[in-house]
Amino acid sequence: MPKCLRRTYLAQEKQLNGQIMKITHDGISGQWANGNASYRYAWQAFERLLDLPDSFVLLPNETSFVRVPKRSLTHDQQQEVKEWAISGIQKNKVQ
Repeated sequence: MPKCLRRTYLAQEKQLNGQIMKITHDGISGQWANGNASYRYAWQAFERLLDLPDSFVLLPNETSFVRVPKRSLTHDQQQEVKEWAISGIQKNKVQ
C-alpha cells in the first residue's frame, strides 16, 4: 500500500466507529453518523481490492479507498463481499 494511503488508512481507523455502512449486491454506501460526509459506489467503480487480515480495502482510484472492517462481518458475508468486489473489478477492466 502506498505511503499516502497507509497514513490515511491509519487515521481512518479512528473514524470507523462513527460510520454507518450498507453493503449489497449493487455496491457499497455509507455516511458518517454526524452527517458530514457520505459515499456511494457500485462494485464496478473499484479498480482494486486489498484483502488484509483485518479488513477489505476497495480502491476506486490510486488516491482514495473504502475500508470494510472484517470484524463486523460473518465469514459468509466476507466471502460475499469479496466475490461482489472481484466481479465488479473484472467488469470495470472490460469497459
